[in-house]
Amino acid sequence: MDIKKKMAQSNALETTDPAKTYTIGRKIGGAIYRLRWLVISIWLAVLVLALPFAAKISGVLTGGGYTLPSSESNTVAQISQQTLHYPVSQAEVIFQSSNTPVTDPSFQAEIHSFILRAKQFPNVYTVLTMPIGADNKTVMLTVAFHSSIDNLEQQIPAFQQILPQGSAASPAKAYLTGDAAIYSELNQVAQTDIEKADSAVFPIALFVLIVVFGALTAAIIPIMLAGIAVPIALAIIYLIALHFTTNVSVLSIASIAGLGLSIDYSLLYIRRFREEILRGKTIKEAVSWTEATSGEAIFFSGITVIIGFASMLFFNIPVMTSLALGGVSVVSIALLGSLTFVPAVLSIIGRRVDSIKIPFLQKSAQGSTDSLQKNNFWRTFAIQVMKRPITIVICVMVLLSVLSFPALKLIIGTPGVDSLPKNSSARQGYTILQQQYPLEADSAFYIIMRNDNGSDILTADSLQRIATVSQWLAAQKNVTAVYSIMNLPQTAGFPPISAQELTQAYITGAYKAIPALQQFVTANASDGVTMVTVYTNTKLDSPEGKALVGLFRNHLHNEFAQVSFFVGGVQAFSLDFNNYLYGNFPKAILFILITTLITLTIMFRSILLPIKAVVMNLISISAAYGVLVWVFQWGNFANLLHFTSEGFVEDTIPVLIFCILFGFSMDYEVFLLSRIREEWLNTRNNRLAIAVGLEKTAGVITSAALIMVIVASAITFTSLLAAKEIGLGMASAIFIDAAIIRSLLVPATMELLGKWNWWFPFVKSKAG
Repeated sequence: MDIKKKMAQSNALETTDPAKTYTIGRKIGGAIYRLRWLVISIWLAVLVLALPFAAKISGVLTGGGYTLPSSESNTVAQISQQTLHYPVSQAEVIFQSSNTPVTDPSFQAEIHSFILRAKQFPNVYTVLTMPIGADNKTVMLTVAFHSSIDNLEQQIPAFQQILPQGSAASPAKAYLTGDAAIYSELNQVAQTDIEKADSAVFPIALFVLIVVFGALTAAIIPIMLAGIAVPIALAIIYLIALHFTTNVSVLSIASIAGLGLSIDYSLLYIRRFREEILRGKTIKEAVSWTEATSGEAIFFSGITVIIGFASMLFFNIPVMTSLALGGVSVVSIALLGSLTFVPAVLSIIGRRVDSIKIPFLQKSAQGSTDSLQKNNFWRTFAIQVMKRPITIVICVMVLLSVLSFPALKLIIGTPGVDSLPKNSSARQGYTILQQQYPLEADSAFYIIMRNDNGSDILTADSLQRIATVSQWLAAQKNVTAVYSIMNLPQTAGFPPISAQELTQAYITGAYKAIPALQQFVTANASDGVTMVTVYTNTKLDSPEGKALVGLFRNHLHNEFAQVSFFVGGVQAFSLDFNNYLYGNFPKAILFILITTLITLTIMFRSILLPIKAVVMNLISISAAYGVLVWVFQWGNFANLLHFTSEGFVEDTIPVLIFCILFGFSMDYEVFLLSRIREEWLNTRNNRLAIAVGLEKTAGVITSAALIMVIVASAITFTSLLAAKEIGLGMASAIFIDAAIIRSLLVPATMELLGKWNWWFPFVKSKAG
């Protein structure tokens, strides 16, 4: 008997499970049917409670969360604040005029007026005026705060109100920049972008769903779930953010996961419900059987996505912890809603799910779910794939290898102010700072020297050691200037003074007679501690910059006894952060792989299918990495996507992509394999199960993937570079996964494995 005849006979079989595999799911479905009005009432009540909290989420998110308490660079920051009394946080205000010099009385009056207002602002304890910029028309003021950078970020909108508002009478334009201002703008831009993306995605997703279902009623249900799940998830994230530093990137994740998964899961559920209705089941039976079959697939799919997000807890970094908790919250709500809210709605509307039919679409949509149809495209496609499995596997692997190849050239880097749109005030201000005050840019290293015995730093031995260190640092390649209490800044107005005279002045205390020198020493030496500032001409995360961190640490730690050295600054922090992040990445990967394998083994009662599913996911993620490198690191399509390539992929993106995508891609694997297993339980024929499984789920997977790609693509065209990278990485991986791996590679490899697909210890297979 050939495969087509076997399929025809299979279509006549009632989809039952003699082993009662789905008994629990059917009981849950029956309970939801009986309590349908109560279930919907609970969801609506929770939504009403959640809306006020979701609306306030903008006030609690931050652009930060990258602190590493145990890192050497963080130790520098702590000693600087606690011992040398450096500000806890600060903001830079740049005044620049196109034609008026800083010395002009009107310019000076505006600066003085701002300083008076700034000193009255909450938590400000000093305002420092820097020397005039190189063009004589720019001046920078540093405003120091007692509050943490996260608290300062929340104050930025209010602080901006005291800046000169740029009237015609103003001689200069004011720009607010610095970490807190940059984080604040990142927050504002991210929220605006997500709102625009969501407003664009909803109608497009609805249109796709109408095409898929051929009926407006069925198409609206997934949108309803998304409209409920996303606000509730945002409310949960708001509550989380009250207790944990929560990065603004969680909005992109909430949008993709909340919208995408709500629609994906609803789509799978409704398609199966309609199929059961077409089989002649009652509404209760259709809901019960759908909850047992598609509901099981949705449940295990959701678990794999949650596993991916939960893996980010292994990093113990605030930004990753916040994204993990936010992601788990979003997925959990979408999962719970698809398993309770959607079946409750279907229990009420029943066969009216196909009401409000759309002309020219209803017949096609209904035919795709009709199990009696003989000439289904995906059935024919599956047969052709299984006729040439080796050829298919070789061709697909070659294609995926080409897509993955750029990933071998992956370079990671720390995102800077260039992540903001070009019209950003903080970005414009920082650009001026780099031009007019190049030594204030990110090229500085801050080195703390601390006497281990706590002895005074202003002794002959300590001063000689500081002088030796300063000379060695100044002699290194790429170092442009070194400032310490034994190597004074030339621009600070100090009188000419030799190292020997400096030593004598410090030992005797005579330096206190020179106000500028006393101020410099007070800022850079105290209680056995001193700061050495090293300026370089290296770019952030360049090989030269990273090499200097290693050189400074290795040499200084090994060269001097009884003294501790700590190297900090932006470049040192970036290296510490990335070393810590990727040092813990293998733990997250191992957790994902092991827990996913266990979960899928429980679901499929198979050893090889979970292993194959994991391998397929690794392949699709590798291809996504390749796309990220080709686009963002190498700069292809920069004009189309409106970004400027920095020559690297942002450091957290590969980690986020892996942790998030592993579960998202597993969605379609679970959808497909769960239906194949169901057919296998009915027929015990491997080839038949693969063909029918692909026939019954390929349309769902294609439609769900299309919507997910639309959601992710909308994020790709937002303003922030990190959001673009997340969006494109997910869109490309999902497209590759659904269009190539699930439709070609999965059936081909399962055909080659044959009865071994269903091998499970202690269970005897009745393979046909």
